[in-house]
Amino acid sequence: MPQDTSERKAKQQILVVALDLFARRGFEATSVNDIARGADTGPRTLYRHFRGKSRLYAEAVQLAGDRFLQAMRRRFELRRPTLAESLAEWVGALENGSGVSALVCTASGRARDPAVVGPMESLNGRLVDFWQQRLAMVRHPAASRPVHCREMACLLVAAAPAFASASEGGPVVRSALMADFAATLERMVLDYDGDTDPLRPGANGAGLEGGVVFAPKPLHGANDDDPTAFSPRELEVLLEVERGVSNKQIGQALGMTEHTVKFHLKNIFRKLAVGRRTEALKVARELRVI
Repeated sequence: MPQDTSERKAKQQILVVALDLFARRGFEATSVNDIARGADTGPRTLYRHFRGKSRLYAEAVQLAGDRFLQAMRRRFELRRPTLAESLAEWVGALENGSGVSALVCTASGRARDPAVVGPMESLNGRLVDFWQQRLAMVRHPAASRPVHCREMACLLVAAAPAFASASEGGPVVRSALMADFAATLERMVLDYDGDTDPLRPGANGAGLEGGVVFAPKPLHGANDDDPTAFSPRELEVLLEVERGVSNKQIGQALGMTEHTVKFHLKNIFRKLAVGRRTEALKVARELRVI
């Protein structure tokens, strides 16, 4: 075997072992000796290829990102899934032993370590780039070009691990919540006119908690009586609100957690441009939603 081929294989083996150990233990708890032993080589060989643990960590994080994003692109190359389907695929990949997911978890407690911060920020940027491209596929019917919204891509990247780790309520509830979340993001993309930042406080219209502000999409136009701006789950929640029951009782009736009920209520209030249940019911009746 040529020497350069042998060297490449040795370097790749070190990198694969390092990725596995960094993902399971984190940067600080993984030593150069641990990696060298796992790769069946010596520390000198490791230093010759990587010049130290920090450089090795950076390349391991890059490898994890390469693998994850290549797998995601292969899933979508022969079809064009909806935003909700894309999110479900992404969350499923994070759940199924993803090195990316494990690295994010082990890096969370090392937010100030430069050896961890730089590579993880680079990885996060690559994940955001992926979602920015997915969001660019969402077009307004009258638009001549795709809408690019990096802030919304950041929101998707930040929210996906929470969906991946959420087990309360079961897979059906989680799928419904992901679908509603994706639909909300899609509406935000469609409402974005390219001149204002939909996530900048004070940009347009009514807002959400956390500074997310954008113009709500009308439920009815002048000649439109179709209330499809609401998702089916939001309509179910709104009908339960009309019965005068608590969030806990709504959750029990619809098979969702109280947290999920609150999430749907925030969306309902935003769409109706109100802040309370009584106001929501009044506006919904006026619009003949209920």
